[in-house]
Amino acid sequence: MIRDFAKNIHRLTASSVDEKKLQLEQIDKQTWSVANNKQAVKIEYVVYAFDLSVRSAYLSDEYGFINGTSAFLNVVEFDSAKCKLTIERTSLPDAWEIATSLPVQNKLFMAENYDELIDHPILIGALEQQSFDVSGTKFHLVFTGRTETEIAKICEDLIPICEHHIELFGSIPCKEYWFLTLLADDGFGGLEHRASTALLFPRFHLPMKHEFSNRSEQYQQFLSLCSHELLHTWHVKKSRPELMLKPDLSSEVYTNQLWIYEGFTSLYDDLS
Repeated sequence: MIRDFAKNIHRLTASSVDEKKLQLEQIDKQTWSVANNKQAVKIEYVVYAFDLSVRSAYLSDEYGFINGTSAFLNVVEFDSAKCKLTIERTSLPDAWEIATSLPVQNKLFMAENYDELIDHPILIGALEQQSFDVSGTKFHLVFTGRTETEIAKICEDLIPICEHHIELFGSIPCKEYWFLTLLADDGFGGLEHRASTALLFPRFHLPMKHEFSNRSEQYQQFLSLCSHELLHTWHVKKSRPELMLKPDLSSEVYTNQLWIYEGFTSLYDDLS
């Protein structure tokens, strides 16, 4: 399936370090070429971000959500180079926080290469969050908005699920893990990443303070969704087929093995 993320790029420009405009040539629907004579180049562009899903980018007056695939251009000749990301806090409301599994050094978010940069979604906004520890790994549960959700009790219910998965595989490949949850009136989904997951879930299907019940089918569905995406940390993200080690991001990647990746995972999500 093709996700045409490039269709949301607007006002793309290139300039030299001394602010001289450089000519951009569009080669296909998602690729541009700039003649820069091997000198540094500054690329500026605007991204239309209004797709409330776990796979793209969304911005409102409540929060912003960024998947790297929808925000960051890949420089083909430097796709193995280290990346540094700065988020300008001066343009954000004072109460907004940043939640992401991207490593931080001296207030800069760091990635070893482009593949890692796009594998850590970023959630920015007025957030409600709580952390808990399992087997030496710190887990963070994050909800968008200031809600009346019983987040402490939900964390208590996530602990045995995390314990089960870690025991099943023997260890966990990350020191921290983030459940980044986009709450909406409607919608459902999840997308696994190497140290986090992006979740979309109806806000009124979660247990509220003073009305907590862990028996409702809708709440069990949320726990199952968390279980499913967390299990992908090992099964698909860490242990994966060769075609997913370095996929061609410019075209489809075909496989007939989803029965393994999703089927096995779906067996264990409800079971655990």
